[in-house]
Parts: sequence; structure tokens; C-alpha cells
Amino acid sequence: MSVSQLLRKAAKLTKDGEGDAAKEIYQSILDKFPKNQAARKGLSGLAPKAKTGGPSQAQLQELLALYNAQKMQETVDMGRAFLQQFGDHHLVHNILGAVHLDTGHYVIAMSHFNKVNELAPDYAEGHNNMGAVMNKLRMPEKAVESFERAIAINPKYAQAHGNRNFELNYVAGLSPRVSFEKHMEYEANFGGSANQMAHRSDGVVNRRLRVGYVSPDFNAHSVAYFFEPLLAAHDGDRIETYCYYCETKVDDATKRLIGLSDFWRDVAGMDDAALAKRIAEDRIDILVDLAGHSAKSRVRVFARKPAPVQVAWLGYPNTTGLRAVDYRFTDAIADPVGVADELHSEELVRLDGGIWCYTGGPDAPVPVAKDDGVITFGSFNHMSKLTPKVIALWARILKAVPNSRLLLKHLQLAHAVTRDTVTKQFGIHGIGPARLDLHAKLPKYADHLALYGQVDVGLDPFPFNGCTTTFEALWMGVPVVALNGETHVARVGASILTHLGHDELLAQDEDDYVRIASALAGDASKRGEYRAGLRDAVKASPLGDAPSFAAKVEDAYREMWAKFVRGDENE
Repeated sequence: MSVSQLLRKAAKLTKDGEGDAAKEIYQSILDKFPKNQAARKGLSGLAPKAKTGGPSQAQLQELLALYNAQKMQETVDMGRAFLQQFGDHHLVHNILGAVHLDTGHYVIAMSHFNKVNELAPDYAEGHNNMGAVMNKLRMPEKAVESFERAIAINPKYAQAHGNRNFELNYVAGLSPRVSFEKHMEYEANFGGSANQMAHRSDGVVNRRLRVGYVSPDFNAHSVAYFFEPLLAAHDGDRIETYCYYCETKVDDATKRLIGLSDFWRDVAGMDDAALAKRIAEDRIDILVDLAGHSAKSRVRVFARKPAPVQVAWLGYPNTTGLRAVDYRFTDAIADPVGVADELHSEELVRLDGGIWCYTGGPDAPVPVAKDDGVITFGSFNHMSKLTPKVIALWARILKAVPNSRLLLKHLQLAHAVTRDTVTKQFGIHGIGPARLDLHAKLPKYADHLALYGQVDVGLDPFPFNGCTTTFEALWMGVPVVALNGETHVARVGASILTHLGHDELLAQDEDDYVRIASALAGDASKRGEYRAGLRDAVKASPLGDAPSFAAKVEDAYREMWAKFVRGDENE
């Protein structure tokens, strides 16, 4: 049946009072054609209306203010009171959904956002928030669908674009070409030359360069663990550093970065135009984005081209989709020459030895021998990476190694819904809860690292590999088994292990993954060698050599700048 025939059928069902049946047809059309306005209008006409005399604008603002102040119980109490007094209201449900999303009550959050989307199907934020719930419930395909609906309603909804782009990295089997085309929608909606600043070089190639770094993660965050060694090792005669901090949190890591930078800018309160103006006033030569489409990123500032040369690095495992970003740091393993170049809006700059530098977390304990007689596999990765396919493969390993256990650690495991979901998913594959050790956040970072002492073999998820977690495990003497994939996000493990000189831990398919993990479980001597030697291996590899890494980055900056100057001279 054609779309026009379906629309006519839905219209007749609506007229005949069969609203539920009409709703199913309209929604089926929108699932395939999110931009079909006739279906969207028809669905909107079916939405139940909130009772008249709903909460006033002032009352809604008061409710939102409580939520923004993180007074969660007070927000819930007031929101429920409004629903009881005034009846259903999509904005009240949206705020209540946000509270339950933030506090880990994902099923309750989903029920509120379902109500939002029922009451106001054209309210883009409701679909965006539903996507966030689907991410937490580890359903990346459904999350992408929700973000797509939000974008279809409001093509200029930047947060939904960023969320959708990030979520694409979790979807197994997604065509790299499709992912690239989706990312390039960012250029279509937020790029172009309209707001871009013009730049001319001073014609001097060999001078000290002003390099600016932009991030919301200059704190105890994974990005900072890799950025700090570079900042500390920069040659002050070649590079003058500016850090633009897009957050307000200040911790010990923030204080160290402040001390290491030449100039520090707290810019959390600035809008895109003001931040771009600040960067231009600082006369930055090379501006580096460390966030991409991750949370709280300021990638839209880069669309304004506040610096003549712009680079993406570290915080996002894919293209920005913005042509105003000139380069992206990578390496030849994470992004092999050829196809990868065609799937980026940026020119890829491949660094010899890898694109990470890790020198160990602060106060990292010394690896200790493990000899408790129980084989424990482990992963400390974000729970969103533990898709059903990952769980199925890890269950195969547990079955192949009798009496073994799996230790999972992530702050999301503090929530009952996450624990129950994970337990049930392993149960589907015959792995009972007695073989799972589930840990939430620990009070100190040193405690987090010390927990690796209970792990014999680390397991890397796919297609979204670990990065910081892999380095931490290796630093604590735990070998990590990774599965080689097709895209950057699925080849991070390959890059790390190869540059470390331990590609024997890299599997080429799922059977190989099970074989390597099972063999390690049966070889106590080999595990002992890893425990004693992996930290030194990291230190001795290009991945742990901060001065060498900084020199490679600075050489790359110098070449980028020279190219810009030559381009000016040839105009």
C-alpha cells in the first residue's frame, strides 16, 4: 500500500472514531519517512489534549528552576501535584522524565517521555529525551530513531544532531558511508560560510604558534588523562597554549591543567558568538576541538571559524561533519589510508605511534599478583557499549571457561534497572547472576584502579571500543582482548594493542576473540607475565612517551600552519 493510500485509510479511521488504529498507521509512515508532514499533522490531531487551565508559565518556570537546582525530590513532588491538579501536561511530564533519567529510574523516565510524545508529538525535545533513555537502556537503534524524529521536527535542533551522531557509533553493522552522510547533515544545518570569520596569515612560518584547546572536560575526565601529558610536554619555545574551559567544575585535575597552560579561559557562560569572538581576540593560530559531538561540546563554535586552522582530536571517535574543521588527528591503524579519508570532512593527519599518550592516573597503585583460583574477566566500560551482541559473545567466553566470573564496573550499575537488565540479558544466554560481579562508582580513583587487581583478563566491547578503560587495565597489568573492526570507533583497540606491541591480544573475528580470552584464562604463567610487565610496556612504547608525542603533534601543527601561510601567499 502506498503512502497516499495509507494516509487516506488513517483519515477514514480517524473519522470513524478508530483513533488507535489511525495512530498506528501514521506512526508506521513516520518510522519510514520522518519528514512526512501529512502523517505528522494527522498524528498531532489524534493527540489527547491536556485539561484546560493547566499550570501557568510562572509555575512551569518554578518547576524547571527546581530541576536545574538539582532538587530532585522537590521537583517530583511539585510535578505530581501539578498533574493531579491540572491533568496531563507535556512540559510537566518532560521535566519529571528528566528527573528520573538523571536519577537512573529509566523505565519511569520512559513512561513520562512516552506521555510527552503522545500529548505533543511535534515537541522535538520529547523525542530527543526518549533517545537519551534508549541510550541508557542500551538500545542504540531505537535511540537513533528517537533522535531522528526530533531532527525531522526541528532540523536546526543541534543537541539532537549531536546525540544522534554520537549514538551512531554504538550501532553494530551500520554502514560507514551512512554514518558519514548523517554526520555531514551537521554541515548542512550548522556549517557554511555565513558566520565564518576571515583570516590572513602574517606570512611568518617559523614563529611561536598560539594553540587553543576547547573542551568541557578539563577535570577528572578521560579526555584530561590524555590531554595532560601533551600539555605538560609542549615545547614552550614552539607553542603558546590557551585552554578554553566550557564547564564550571573545578577539581585537582582542573588545577593541574591551569598550572600547565600558558593562558586559561573560563568560558562556560559564553554563547557561541561570544566564545568565537574571545578566541579571535586571542589571535589563536590553531584551534583544537577535544569534544566533537560528545556532551556539552562547543563544536558549533568551530563552524564560525574563529581561528585560521582548526583541528579535531581525542574526545570524539568520528568526523565532526564540519568543513570548517580542517584536520583530524588519527593514525594508520585506527583509520587506514584510503576509505577512511573519504569518510571524513576533515583531512586526516596520521601520527606515527598512535594518537594517544597515557602516563598513568594520579596515585595509581602498583599492580599486584592475583592468585585466588578463580578466573575473572572484566570490563569497566560505559554500559551503553554493552549491547546485546557484546553480552552474547561474553557469555560464550564464560561458558567456554567453567566457573569463571565477569566483573563489570560503571556508575550506571548503581541503578537497579541497569543491574536487572544486565542480569536478565546474561540469563538469556545461560549465565546466572552468581557469575556476575556488578560494581558501581568507587569513592576514589585509586580504588577504581585497584579493582583491576581482581581481574585476570579484560574484555573490550564492540563496535564502540574502550579507550581510557583499556589503558587503565594495561597500566594495572591486565591484558585486554579486543576485536578488530572496520571503522575508527571499532579499531581503537587495534591501534592501542598494535602500538603497544601486543597484537597477539587482537582478535580478527568473534571465534578468535573467544579463543584468545579462553587461552589466557588457562595460562596462569602468561597472565603473570602480563601483570608484571604491561605497565613498563606502556611506558616504553610510543603510547607512553610524552615528549616524543608532543614533538609529533607540534611538527604537525607547524606543517598545518605552513600550509596556511603558503595558501595566503598563493592567493
